[in-house]
Amino acid sequence: MLALLVLLASSVACAEDDRPFAPDKALHFSVSVGLSAAAYAAAALLHQPVEVKLATAVGLSIFAGVAKELYDLQGFGDPSPLDLTWDLLGTAVGAFTAWLVDWLVFS
Repeated sequence: MLALLVLLASSVACAEDDRPFAPDKALHFSVSVGLSAAAYAAAALLHQPVEVKLATAVGLSIFAGVAKELYDLQGFGDPSPLDLTWDLLGTAVGAFTAWLVDWLVFS
């Protein structure tokens, strides 16, 4: 998975108008937060251990972000390593927030 991310990031040239704080970056971040938090909650409903909940949250969110960038590489959008960066940040924030809520409420 990491190799795929590195390959994708290195093979895509950033467009000149691909700014780090463009409006689409907020969308990438917020969707990743929502996906990872929702996946954590779904795993929690199945009474899974915390490791499984975190792996589910991170796995689903990263999969969606990479799939979107691969879709963009096929000519349906503008692929961007910055999009993946915001996906990774959103994934981390969503998974951590879901874990923290889980720990504070149920511990």
